[in-house]
Amino acid sequence: MNRSRFQRELMDNKTNGRYTLTFIIALAVAINCTKSKSTTEGILTFTLGNIIIERSGEKISAKTGDSIQKGDTLRSGEKSAAIVEFGEEEAVIEIQSNSEFSFLDTGKNKEFMLSSGRSWLKSAKLKKDGTLNLKTPTTVAGVRGTKFFTSVVGDMTLTCHCEGEIDLKNLSNNSGRVNDRDYLAIVKKDKIVYVFPEDLKALNIPYTHDHSELGSSKLGEQNRLSNEQFVIMMRLAEKKFQELK
Repeated sequence: MNRSRFQRELMDNKTNGRYTLTFIIALAVAINCTKSKSTTEGILTFTLGNIIIERSGEKISAKTGDSIQKGDTLRSGEKSAAIVEFGEEEAVIEIQSNSEFSFLDTGKNKEFMLSSGRSWLKSAKLKKDGTLNLKTPTTVAGVRGTKFFTSVVGDMTLTCHCEGEIDLKNLSNNSGRVNDRDYLAIVKKDKIVYVFPEDLKALNIPYTHDHSELGSSKLGEQNRLSNEQFVIMMRLAEKKFQELK
C-alpha cells in the first residue's frame, strides 16, 4: 500500500480523533507483511517462556514480533522456546529450551551457531547463490533446501537429516559427507558415527522426524521419544564409537 493511499484512508477513517478498527487492522497487516519479507532481519513469530536476546552487550526480554539482527544471540530458559523466520521460508528455526543460538550473519550467506541445546531448522527458499550454514562446537552443516534437527549433548552433536541434503562436516578434521540417505549423524571429537532407521527398529525405538518441543509448530509434530528411549539410542552411539577404535 503506497503512502498516498494510506493518507486518504487516514482522512476517511478518522472519527472524533480515533481511527476505525478497519484501518488499524489494515495497518497492522501491512506492517507485518513488510516484516515477513525481510531476508536480512529475522522476526520472532513465536515465543514461549523466558527468551532473551543479547545485542551489543544489552539483554532484551524478547516477545513475539521482535526483530533478530546480525550479531544477536538468543537464549532460551527452562520450558521456553522460540521460532525465528527469515523471509518467506528462507529460514525457519525452532530454538528449543535451554539453548544458546547466535545469528553470526543474516545476509544472503546466512551463518548461525548453536552453542548449546537444540534447534530444528527448515530452509525451503534460499536466495539464488545464497548459502546457509549452521555451526555447533564440533560441526558445520551446509544447507540447500532442507530440514534438519540439531542437538548438542555434552561433547557430542546429533544431526537428524529430516529432508533433503546436508553437507555435514566435523570441524576437528573436516571429515564428513553429504547424506545419501536418511540417518542420524553423531559427532564426538574427531569421529562420526551414523544411526540408521533399521538400527533403531532393532531396538524397538521408533525412527521419526517429529522433533518439535511444542504441541504445534510450523516445522512439524511434537517429539514423543521418551528419556529411556533416548538413553538406549545414545548407548548404541557409544558402542559405534568404540567399534571405530
